[in-house]
Amino acid sequence: MDTSPVLNAELASWYASLVGMLRWMVEIGQVHIITEVSLVASHMAMPREGHLDAVLHIFGYLKIKYKSRMCFDPTVPYCDKKAFKECDWKEFYGDVVEAIPSNAPEPHGQSVNILMYVDSDHAGEKRTQRFRIGFFVFINQGLMQWISKRQATIQTLVFGAEFVTMKLGMESLRGSSYQWAFVGLR
Repeated sequence: MDTSPVLNAELASWYASLVGMLRWMVEIGQVHIITEVSLVASHMAMPREGHLDAVLHIFGYLKIKYKSRMCFDPTVPYCDKKAFKECDWKEFYGDVVEAIPSNAPEPHGQSVNILMYVDSDHAGEKRTQRFRIGFFVFINQGLMQWISKRQATIQTLVFGAEFVTMKLGMESLRGSSYQWAFVGLR
């Protein structure tokens, strides 16, 4: 796609409007195309014919699979805590506690379940070997946040890409939890 001819101004404007429509579709619930839309949106500065073809393929997919959705199991996964070896990490971490701002309001009401699904594609971009991360955050059974983003770095191992994805997801989740605390979701 990156070696095809650059689009003229008229086609580039059409490309931008099509990508805008796709982004809007993701925002209203078509999250199963988020990675593809993120990929084509990353070429907005200088779209090429191959990128326009990719956008048209996404619309072709949506025409055929217009009722497609991503399905997540809304139940909290069962985890047998007995299967994990008990370790004392105080020597390594010390007496750490969760970093909660001093001006955070006291939690009220019922607790909520927060689930986060993460994934990455190690060296998914063939030309630069960069990887793409993605995660979904659910509060109880509602999808609250989703992100798909190309990383500026290259990871040499799949584990490294997955670890970076989890780290970024947890940082985002921590920041969002502070926002949700002030609207009564904490």
